[in-house]
This record gives sequence, structure tokens and C-alpha cells, in this order.
Amino acid sequence: YIYVDLSADNQVEEQVSYHRELCEQWDLKGRIRISYEGINGVLSGPYELLQEYERRVAQRLESVCQERIDLDLKYCSLREDLSLDS
Repeated sequence: YIYVDLSADNQVEEQVSYHRELCEQWDLKGRIRISYEGINGVLSGPYELLQEYERRVAQRLESVCQERIDLDLKYCSLREDLSLDS
């Protein structure tokens, strides 16, 4: 998540479009909540694409806010020793 002011110039709508486009393009799944106060969400997908998503989102937000952005992200992997069938 990141608390960032998105209240100016249709930023919420632009962010929604941008995130939707990236997620559809890379087949990332999950939920992203975007409001005037910031962005929060949970995504799943290949680790490399999630890292690229993080890089692009931070870069885009930095251009909007004119300051360095530190996203609070956590990565996890599906345990391979557990069955999905049970």
C-alpha cells in the first residue's frame, strides 16, 4: 500500500485505468483499491512480473507526486508441499 494524494486532475480514474491495463496485459490476479488517499491491494502472478509492476507503479506515482515513493510490498510463494485438492 501507499498513502499518496490522488485528489487532483482525475488521478483516481487515471490510476484505475493504468493498473487495470497492466494487470490485464500480464494476467495478474487480485484486487486493487484506489482512492483519493492512496492505493492498496493484493495481486498474484509470476514473481518477475510483480516486481516489474512494482517498479512501474512507483515510477508513475513519483511522476505524479514529484517525490520518491516507497511502496510497502510483501511477496510470498505458494507452498509446493501442500496439495490444492484437499
